[in-house]
Amino acid sequence: MQTPDLLHLTHTAAGSEINCPGPSLSGKALPIIVTTVNNADNLGGCRINLTYNASVVHVSGVLQGDMDYLTYNIDNGTGWMTAIALNDSGLNGDIVFANIELNAVGIKGEETLLDITVIQLIDTGFNPIDHTVIDGTFIIEEDTEAPTVTDASASPDTILNDNGRPRAPGTNTTTLSVTVTDAHSGVANVTIDLSSIGGYANEPMVRERKTDTWTVSVNAVAGINLTHHLTVNATDDKGNFNDSVYITLTVLRRGDVCRNNVIDNNDVIYIARYLADLEPECSNPPGVLVTDVVGLSGDARGDSIVDLMDALYLARYIAGLEGEP
Repeated sequence: MQTPDLLHLTHTAAGSEINCPGPSLSGKALPIIVTTVNNADNLGGCRINLTYNASVVHVSGVLQGDMDYLTYNIDNGTGWMTAIALNDSGLNGDIVFANIELNAVGIKGEETLLDITVIQLIDTGFNPIDHTVIDGTFIIEEDTEAPTVTDASASPDTILNDNGRPRAPGTNTTTLSVTVTDAHSGVANVTIDLSSIGGYANEPMVRERKTDTWTVSVNAVAGINLTHHLTVNATDDKGNFNDSVYITLTVLRRGDVCRNNVIDNNDVIYIARYLADLEPECSNPPGVLVTDVVGLSGDARGDSIVDLMDALYLARYIAGLEGEP
């Protein structure tokens, strides 16, 4: 967004030039447009009219500059405003006549002429100051800024693979979360690439009510024994997107105590040595998340304990007598 000095009154030896270059805007921004008189010589008073297309821009206010007695009237219904300011002792140099607030109300690509008419420009001797007028243009630019994505997280950030066999609640699912904001156009949708864990490449995330937080709950049927960077893609209402942020998630194989992505006799032996208080297994206990594969009476959800039942289940699985943990 550009906010150059607008309604520029430049006083020269040959007279005064009134110049209105005009800004370009994104969305519904509210720029403050500075109306200045450059190289003023004993400036005592100024009154101007400004006309514009009211379907593109509105004047929302006029703020006092260096001059006194600021008085203004705005009619956004017809696209017209007038402003008057005085100084009883006369001002010299570069003078801020007023600060005009403009608010874009149209759509991208629309523009309007900012048509200036100087009613009076006088010095303190009550003499008119000669001037010329150069009108300007107000343009609403297309939004080109992508949404901002922050606070990317997985809770929990490590889960078990999902093969259809029951797990302890919360051990094979996670909630992925991001905060997405877009100051100009609004957020249209947020997706996440779950293809590396067996999901969709553009899984939709859901916005939590009255917040900027987007979430989705997922499990993992692929990408086992790996840490994944799951890319988030946030798109705004203008089609601008941000896919530079990812969520980190680690997927473990249940029963793979040695973490080599294979369930074999080494895993059974590790649990047995741990239970027998043998080094180094006893000082490096296996994680309950991976090792707790069965509970009492064969409960597939486990019992949050690493014991002989878990070693037996893995031995029976290796022998083809039980299903995959």
